[in-house]
Amino acid sequence: MIELRNVTKKYGKKVILDDISLSFEKGKITCLLGLNGVGKSTTMKSIKALISIRKGVSLLEGMPLL
Repeated sequence: MIELRNVTKKYGKKVILDDISLSFEKGKITCLLGLNGVGKSTTMKSIKALISIRKGVSLLEGMPLL
């Protein structure tokens, strides 16, 4: 399972993700939908630990991603 727990991400003063929590179950297909600029790519980058998050944690099978 992949999880984001209470994640907040800002670019400058603009809040992109504000205290979001979500999980993706192993073996299931999940889709993120939304308008341009609402944080879909930022969410995926946070899950993959490609960007630092201001608050919260990204987990893979219960272990933090660095």
